[in-house]
Amino acid sequence: MGGEYSKISALSQKAIKDSKYQYPKIQEFARKLAEPIQRKATRESVWHFNRLPLKDKINFLKILLGYDKKLELLTIIVSQKDILSYSNDKYDSLVTGKVKVEAKAIKSKSYGIFINGNLVLRVQSSFTNGVGLSPFCQRAFLTNI
Repeated sequence: MGGEYSKISALSQKAIKDSKYQYPKIQEFARKLAEPIQRKATRESVWHFNRLPLKDKINFLKILLGYDKKLELLTIIVSQKDILSYSNDKYDSLVTGKVKVEAKAIKSKSYGIFINGNLVLRVQSSFTNGVGLSPFCQRAFLTNI
């Protein structure tokens, strides 16, 4: 696009994100090019996840939850009043045994991974700076645990 927009490309990700309201072309670019990628990635992720055998779905969940017998991770939760810490083996009961594990679209750019109908992870398709001018990613968020 040239002009003042060529200066934007040299900015940091944060500066680009902060500039998106000053430069309508950035928002237009994101809507035109980035949002279709997010929607397609969400649809494809749901489709591919649901095609996996149950064992592979459970192994994928264990990776996302940080559960690995060889390398135990520690989870620390800080609230206004307490600091809780525990080993992620707490999640073992969520991802073993006879269960139904499936992915379902929640919105056009996010989907959930459900265990026996309960939402466990929400996965958001986005770009690292939220504008569409940065690397694509999918972020997973724990829910209802």
